[in-house]
Amino acid sequence: MIVIVLILILGGILYSMQKELYTPSVPETAESTTSSFTTSTPPPSPTETSPTTPTTHPQREEVKVPLKIIKYDFTSDKGFEKILNITSTIAYYYLTIKGITVTGENPKLTVGLKVVTPEKSYTGLFHEVNLVDVKPPYVVEGKDWVYVTEGCKAKYIITVEIYNAEVQGELTIILQKPIELNYNKEYLIKGNYGILLFKLRNNENNLILLRKKPAGGEVRVIQPLFNYLISDFTPNWWEPTGIVAELSSVVIPSYMVAWGGHTVNGKMVKGGWMEKTFSSNGLFIIIKSKEKEYELVLSEVNNIGSPRSAPILKIGDKLDLPIAAMLKV
Repeated sequence: MIVIVLILILGGILYSMQKELYTPSVPETAESTTSSFTTSTPPPSPTETSPTTPTTHPQREEVKVPLKIIKYDFTSDKGFEKILNITSTIAYYYLTIKGITVTGENPKLTVGLKVVTPEKSYTGLFHEVNLVDVKPPYVVEGKDWVYVTEGCKAKYIITVEIYNAEVQGELTIILQKPIELNYNKEYLIKGNYGILLFKLRNNENNLILLRKKPAGGEVRVIQPLFNYLISDFTPNWWEPTGIVAELSSVVIPSYMVAWGGHTVNGKMVKGGWMEKTFSSNGLFIIIKSKEKEYELVLSEVNNIGSPRSAPILKIGDKLDLPIAAMLKV
């Protein structure tokens, strides 16, 4: 009797093992179908697109540069002067030589810029063109820009002088109203005419990351000490140093590292130290670029590049500094 019971038990075990071995597995599609019914939100249909997450992709915004372009056609053998009354605008110019008739020896053309305000005056770069070596059309590009702030009235004066030649050409003056850009947005700059100046709020304890696509052009950052006339030669400015082939990505600091020697409490100290160039009062950023249209992204890196982020060391303390083999921005 005991033997019969043992045989029945063994038979049951073998049957259950055989059943497990030969039971067909449930397809994976059936599992995913089942789980889809338990979710509260149905999957999007093939025609729908999931929205982008603002934390991973900055918002995109088109910015049409607010320009006023003034053109003067001229034919002259002596020269001329153009005066504009401007306020709350950025101004720069181009002069295009379209035709030349030489009337004497050493023919030449000169272009000068002067800006006069009640507080101060500004004299721009002086350009001289040897008309013998020029093949029209030839463009004399005014390298310097001037920003006359709101509430300040200025006379923008361009003087052209011509010697021993008759010249046909066009003077183009570009006026741009100031704009303000923000962080964490992807801007599509449209209608660029060569120079873009914009305002940006800043925090002196943070770094600013500026990215431009396509690469190319120059950047300069200014925090003016005076609020009526701002130019390329305004004190308190920063631009990338070293070998900078094309503007693509750049980190803008508020503190700079200086090396050498300086006096502290009457004692000469040699080495390096940090100097604050920009405070948290807002910046002007100038981009010079030939593209009519380009992308611009501004980001802020918090609490780095300032004394607040520097470690406090005492005599005898050690600090392990990381070594970067390759850095990409």
